[in-house]
Amino acid sequence: MRLHDWTRHGPLLLLVLALVGLVLLSRSYANVSEVSGADVNAGGDPLYLPGTYTAQAEGYGGAVSVSITVSRTSLLSVRIEGLRETHSKGGRAIVRLARQLLSSQGTAADTVTGATVTSGAIRKAARDCLRQAEAP
Repeated sequence: MRLHDWTRHGPLLLLVLALVGLVLLSRSYANVSEVSGADVNAGGDPLYLPGTYTAQAEGYGGAVSVSITVSRTSLLSVRIEGLRETHSKGGRAIVRLARQLLSSQGTAADTVTGATVTSGAIRKAARDCLRQAEAP
């Protein structure tokens, strides 16, 4: 390419590259949800070994990863990541189920219409996380 071509097409090329970068970045972070709460059962019998536990299950578009942080008695935070899930359906399930898992303090969560496979994968991975965390 000659210098003349760069000066004429350079700004357009930079704009196209910037837009492609924005699309890729938004896609990477679109299907991640993290929610946190308080230690709701602080005085109860120990249910878990404190820590963060992670598990994966196969969703509709690929692996769905769930990380759950627990105290001795409560779920403190839930993070769900499904980067290959569809934003419109799988992404909705990721956001809703993260909230539901934390509020239920367990694996009770509804299936999101249109995201049955993703919802099931999230529940499966959450069960695995809590199995790992069980107090002896």
